[in-house]
Amino acid sequence: MDHLSSGTLEDADFGYLVYTASNATATLSASGGYNTADPNQALTFSNTASHGGGWHLLTNPYPSPISGSEFLSDNAGLLSSYYMYNNGTDVFETDLTGAPSTIDIGQSFWVQTSSAGNVSFALDQLTSGSNSFVRDADPADQGMIAIRIEQEDGRHGTTVVRFHEESTSQWDWEFDATFKQSGNNSNPEIYSVLENGHQLVVNSAGSLGAVESISLSIEAGSAGTVSLSMEEGYVMPEGVCGLIEDLETGEVAAIGGDALVVELEPFQLYENRFILTFMAAPIFEATASHCEGGILHFNGEDAELWDVSWEQVGGELTGSGCVTGLETGDYTVEATDPFTQCQVHSDIAIEEVCMGDFNLNGERDITDLLVLLVGIQPVDNFEGSFPETDCDCDGAMTTLDLLMFLPQFGSGCE
Repeated sequence: MDHLSSGTLEDADFGYLVYTASNATATLSASGGYNTADPNQALTFSNTASHGGGWHLLTNPYPSPISGSEFLSDNAGLLSSYYMYNNGTDVFETDLTGAPSTIDIGQSFWVQTSSAGNVSFALDQLTSGSNSFVRDADPADQGMIAIRIEQEDGRHGTTVVRFHEESTSQWDWEFDATFKQSGNNSNPEIYSVLENGHQLVVNSAGSLGAVESISLSIEAGSAGTVSLSMEEGYVMPEGVCGLIEDLETGEVAAIGGDALVVELEPFQLYENRFILTFMAAPIFEATASHCEGGILHFNGEDAELWDVSWEQVGGELTGSGCVTGLETGDYTVEATDPFTQCQVHSDIAIEEVCMGDFNLNGERDITDLLVLLVGIQPVDNFEGSFPETDCDCDGAMTTLDLLMFLPQFGSGCE
């Protein structure tokens, strides 16, 4: 049941991931207005083996939360409770054991009936309140990438690699998804295969740093020549880079860089020829100080060997290397390892720094004065200077910095 049936369905912010068949570019749409009817849903019942035992998955069809108690009251002859999965605690909760008392927009929930009948949603169930949607972001999920295979005529397929702290190289029904053929051998197909032969469209092979390589199987389509690249809309998780390798030709392409183009025989299956390799990579960070402006850092083992370039978003500034003096604003940065051809990308924000606001709270107050005094005073084990408290930017901490700060004491930053 759709709670909204007008226009094109949005994909902004958080939502659901849907996997389509090879060469499918789906557009989800609906027509009409907001659901203001009283829809009924037929529920079946059978206690025969594998027939579900009266269990059904429902969802709130309205553009508003509904009252769980009113929903049960309206269906008292058929239902006695509802169940919601809380992935924060990994348990199913009922309306009596912790499930929200309001059922939010689009929220799914389970019910069990002891006989066949119609479950009713009605306008008298509509209510208001704070968000009660129970599906939260998984803190153990570390990101995912999708690899796209495409022919020159646009036919394509996709496979996904997911990094999750609790996933393994074996089949995990909570994390993996089985590959399904498109049914048209003119489409190129790409998927990974487990040791037992299970084909996956989503392979959650382990956590970041634990996944070293994944072998890909390719079924060439009608054209033969294909390109392999990362699907748009995905980014490599920070701290890791990857390569697409053709073990037969030795050609390599960075995941997130230019596509790997290969010549294949049409309608042929290629196993154990193409591999994804993952390696640890340095991470971009940014700091800002009153004297030096924005500072771009690239931290990690052998980071100095990588070629770094950056570009201001919506501006004219571009450059290379890790720099100081960047203007306030947003930047896109990337680095390439010239030896492995691995690439990493990141979005960096340079925040504006107010002279004298050493704790970055928008004011020049007593805390800032104490920080400044510590910088001026000799300190045991002190090596170097306190550039963030060098108010006159002369490279030394002196009473002149204090004299420059005092007129600003007690004032806020614009």
